[in-house]
Amino acid sequence: MSNYDPNQGYDQNQGVQNPYGGGNAPAGYDPNAGKSDKRTFGLWSLWLGIAGMIIPVVLPSLAALVLGIVSLVKEPKAKTLGIWGTVLGALGLIWSLIFLTVVIPLILILAFVPAVVEYGTYTSY
Repeated sequence: MSNYDPNQGYDQNQGVQNPYGGGNAPAGYDPNAGKSDKRTFGLWSLWLGIAGMIIPVVLPSLAALVLGIVSLVKEPKAKTLGIWGTVLGALGLIWSLIFLTVVIPLILILAFVPAVVEYGTYTSY
């Protein structure tokens, strides 16, 4: 006969079985600790990335980039949202920097060209 005893309890110090093999994990170890089932960071990243593409300002694009990276690290269910938010945040950051360094100075230069051509030199009265 075997030495099986149904009254013997489970030993709490045995640890948690590692699903990928390689032995047992330490007792109390949770492989998903710090991860979330929510999609909050991913959604914020996506919306701010879209806003950064429409409105060429640095702040929404930078926030989308940071929140997209945080979403990729902390929210496994929002991986696609985090990727899109990160990509749109990076593209929006590039777009806003181009807009601030090229388009706005070009608009300002072209705004004063008629005054220079009409009067010969620009003078303020």
